[in-house]
Amino acid sequence: MAPSGNEEAKIIKKFETAARKFWRGNYEEALAALEKILESSTDHIVLTDRINSYISACRQRLGEDDFKPRSADDHFLLGLVRVNNGKLKEGISSLNKALGKQKKNDAWLFSLACAYALNNQADEAANALEKAIALNSDNRIHACNCPEFRRLRGHEKIRRLVGPTFVRAR
Repeated sequence: MAPSGNEEAKIIKKFETAARKFWRGNYEEALAALEKILESSTDHIVLTDRINSYISACRQRLGEDDFKPRSADDHFLLGLVRVNNGKLKEGISSLNKALGKQKKNDAWLFSLACAYALNNQADEAANALEKAIALNSDNRIHACNCPEFRRLRGHEKIRRLVGPTFVRAR
C-alpha cells in the first residue's frame, strides 16, 4: 500500500535531513537515518534508489570496501566523494562513468568541469563547461562565481564561455 500524501511528505523530509547530514560529513548519522527510512518503508522506486545511492556513498566514506556503484547516481556520488577527498583522477573517472549513463545532465557536467579545473586540466574543464552551459545557460553564472575556475581565468575558451565579468571578478 502506497503511503498517503502526509506520510510521503514525512519520508521525503527524513530523506532531506539525512542527505544534509551526508553533505555535512556526518556519514555515520546519515547512514543510520537512511537505513531507518528503508526499514520503515518506502514504495517509491526512485526514492529507494536514491536512498541506496546515499547509503553506498556513506559506506564508502566510512571506509567500507564493499561499495560497488551500479547506477549513474552511484557513480556521480562516488565521484563527488572522491573529488572532495582529493582523489581527483578517481573522481573524474567516476563522474565520467555517471555521464556515460546519463549524458545530458548539466549539473553533472558542471561538476566534472570543476573536477577537471581542480586537477589543472584546463582544456577538459572548458569542454565539460561548454556542454554544461549548452544544456543550461545558468551554468555560465555558476562558473563565474565558482572558485574552482578562478585559476583558469587565463584560459581563452573558459574566458569566452564565461564572459568578461569573469575576468574582472576577484
